[in-house]
Amino acid sequence: MSFLALPPEVNSGLILAGAGSQPMLAAATAWSGLSDELFTAADSFGSIVAGLTAAAWQGPAAAAMAATALPFRNWLSAVAAEAGQAAGQANTMTALIETVRSAVVPPVMLAANRSELVSLALSNLFGQNAPSIATVEAAYEHMWAADVSAMSAYHAGAAAVASALTPFAEPMINFSAGVANSGSGNIGNANLGIFNVGSGDVGDLNLGAGNAGSTNIGFGNLGTDNRGVGNVGVGNVGFGNSGLGMTAALSNIGFGNTGSNNVGFGNSGVGNIGFGNTGPFTIPGLTIDELGFRVPLSGSTAPFTITGFSVDSLGVSLPLQGSTDPFVIRGFTIPRFDLSLPLHGSTGDVTIPGFTIPGFPLHVSLAGGLGSIEVPITIAGGPGYGNSTTAPSSGFFNSGAGSTSGVGNIGSAISGFWNQVPDSLPGGLSGYYNVGQLTSGLLNVGNTVSGVYNTSALSLLAQAFDSGVSNIGRQLSGYFFTGSRA
Repeated sequence: MSFLALPPEVNSGLILAGAGSQPMLAAATAWSGLSDELFTAADSFGSIVAGLTAAAWQGPAAAAMAATALPFRNWLSAVAAEAGQAAGQANTMTALIETVRSAVVPPVMLAANRSELVSLALSNLFGQNAPSIATVEAAYEHMWAADVSAMSAYHAGAAAVASALTPFAEPMINFSAGVANSGSGNIGNANLGIFNVGSGDVGDLNLGAGNAGSTNIGFGNLGTDNRGVGNVGVGNVGFGNSGLGMTAALSNIGFGNTGSNNVGFGNSGVGNIGFGNTGPFTIPGLTIDELGFRVPLSGSTAPFTITGFSVDSLGVSLPLQGSTDPFVIRGFTIPRFDLSLPLHGSTGDVTIPGFTIPGFPLHVSLAGGLGSIEVPITIAGGPGYGNSTTAPSSGFFNSGAGSTSGVGNIGSAISGFWNQVPDSLPGGLSGYYNVGQLTSGLLNVGNTVSGVYNTSALSLLAQAFDSGVSNIGRQLSGYFFTGSRA
């Protein structure tokens, strides 16, 4: 039944008997908090994607994933705005409830009016109370009108609040895109968590495959903020870095380091720089043995500088003990000679017999020290060693057009190890054992390829846009695909 036909006792009783504005006020607070959290999530999601695409996350696959993630960020922002609108409308509804509760006639006044009417009617034996009864009835009618007016205003306000609310925008993408994902915002297959991109990731904000933890980029990383393959711990960059005893490591850079804060290859301990060091804070001398690969090199190395160094004083003690052998002085004869003296006569022959000096012990002890020795060596400076590139390069044994860093690279615009760009191509390689241009990763062949062991089905002049592991073809991502997705 409409409130227009209900007596004021019913309307006032229903309005004042409810919970009041507190539930609506709590709802407004909740919607406002949700709006703030959604805006924060949208900003964080956008910042992470922008940061990755501006730094380590490069290539066509990264661009495609970023484009896929952008609609979800926009949806988060839109829903945050709609939640804020719902909070505002809930606050408006709270004010309407308080207004109608203060505008309706209190039930106590209605009860007093009805009680007075009954009393006047019972005592109206001769009609003497007719004017008073009319006055009481008129007051009641005013109360009825006041309640109807208050309820009409409340109804109109509530209808305006409801009509101002717009349905929440449907997401432009699914919370998870792929197969067997558990969580929200995952893109790929068999991910568990939030905002993972790839396959088999467990945790939050991982990019790649088989990562466990959060904000890892690569394959098989365990921990947080690792970049590469098979790292265990926090902030490692490279391949197979871990802590002592396969515990979590911290901030290793390179390959196969065990410990924390190591830079290089195969270090074990803390703070080592170089190759195969053990123990804490070791910076060893660098020796590069013969490498098991052939690189056609010609020309001469660029000048380089070795700063002067000093050798501290050395203590010297040379104890010598022994004895001489006996030696013999043979006898000799002094012949007769004349004396020119005013004397007369002559001397006879004088013979000195031979004699032997026996051996005697010889003891020599030398003690003391050598002072500091300074050896200044100055060789003109240069950026690397063994490079034969046309343009200046850094690193070791690089050849080709140049502007290259790393070890054993051939071509132009290369960083990494043993990558090759044919002379006719502009280059742009990073990683290990890659061939082609605009390619990164490990053992990839082609143009615009990233990942591990992927091969383009096109010539090196045509862009393939491959990513993943062991794919052969073009425009492929994932594992072990052959052919084309176009």
